[in-house]
Amino acid sequence: MSQVVGGIPLLYFFRKNSSLLRLGKTSFDGRAVLRATVNGPSEFMSNISMSLVGMLYNVQLMKYAGEDGVAAYGVMMYMLPKLIIPKTI
Repeated sequence: MSQVVGGIPLLYFFRKNSSLLRLGKTSFDGRAVLRATVNGPSEFMSNISMSLVGMLYNVQLMKYAGEDGVAAYGVMMYMLPKLIIPKTI
């Protein structure tokens, strides 16, 4: 459902219009791919290790607190950054 809601405004740009912001043909940029590949391995390993620690934590939490504990932890970890980081708007 969220993908549909997020995608509906994009349909405006799929139709022909005179706006400066519109979809067009793309081309392959090998230099950009190379730069992303050089930066990628450290980011990849960081995300893999964080995901592994999260899964192991969930397994232990499941043993001690059950499904409700894992669900509560997931909600808490989702909301915590939103409560701690002040809005700077």
